[in-house]
Amino acid sequence: MTFTERKQKTEYLLEMIRKGRCFSLKQVACKFECSERTVKRMMVILREEGYDIYYCYYFRKFSIKTGGGGQILTHLGFKFADIISNL
Repeated sequence: MTFTERKQKTEYLLEMIRKGRCFSLKQVACKFECSERTVKRMMVILREEGYDIYYCYYFRKFSIKTGGGGQILTHLGFKFADIISNL
């Protein structure tokens, strides 16, 4: 995989995570035709760029934590702080 291909796939991986379409390393590895280890390396690159990527065991997919006003549940579109304040 060339540098350009890796960069494009890393950007696409970020898009998949943001849209809630990244369910497993194996799924991404099959889509990108690479190893799961390569996908892990791409995630390390994204984390080094400042994205707080984590695996949500409840929804069984990768997500990005964002700061300010509580954790944003990107896959639901709600702020955790807003949910708590409405209780």
